[in-house]
Amino acid sequence: MKTKQEDPYDAALRRLKALAGVSPLVDDARDSVRGLEQGQLRRWFVAEGDAVRAVLLCLVAPAARGPLLVSLPEAQRASVVAVLGRLQEVSRQALEAIVTEAHARQDDGGGARRGNGFGPRSFHGDGDASAGIAHVAALLQGVDASFATALLEKVEGRDPALAAAVRKGMLDIPRLAELFVPDRQRLLCAVPDATLCLFLLGVLRLQGKALYNRFLEVFSSARRADIDERVLCLGKVPRTKIDEASALVIEKARTLRAEGLISFPWEEAWVS
Repeated sequence: MKTKQEDPYDAALRRLKALAGVSPLVDDARDSVRGLEQGQLRRWFVAEGDAVRAVLLCLVAPAARGPLLVSLPEAQRASVVAVLGRLQEVSRQALEAIVTEAHARQDDGGGARRGNGFGPRSFHGDGDASAGIAHVAALLQGVDASFATALLEKVEGRDPALAAAVRKGMLDIPRLAELFVPDRQRLLCAVPDATLCLFLLGVLRLQGKALYNRFLEVFSSARRADIDERVLCLGKVPRTKIDEASALVIEKARTLRAEGLISFPWEEAWVS
């Protein structure tokens, strides 16, 4: 039986749970925030400070992240992402306030209420920065590539060290093609066929035939022919579906790397 593929944003939520140490409360906050209509969520996001915006970006549904950032003036987008990159601890009080605020906005149609609990010590910036960097990487890999590039350049102007760390930690499709053949095969075999075909369609249409063949070459000739036929039969597919599949494959690569099942050859020197 195939296990359910973990959404990259759910993986980011796992990191948020580790920061907060209150997993059920993070789940409550996620469900409460995702219960808001898009307009309600946007008004709340725009009205808040950067710290609360950063946590909201960890909680909202994947498709909502890009539009929320776009709703801000360009200069503020980089500020929020910089705060997200330094996010290392979220207090129980802050999460409880987010739940309360989300429920209040649902009840009154999204009016401008402000929950209590967003004090200066609700969000901390001391300690291991890897979680915040991982959140930013997940965010940038889930939005339009040109938008992500421009946003990261703005972040670099504010925090060069953060931007460098994010770039180092980011995965993209051309970089996945650099995996050793056995690791490339292990990765592609670890995702459901439906996701694999959508991912490969995106590679073919957006990255080109050469990169597409780099992924197909890890399979036997019979398996390669079968996948190639299925990909070509997909026809027109919404870009959102392609982006979701790509994000799932990228996050699976992260998971396999963390479990020691594949290596990222660009991280260290190898001798053959």
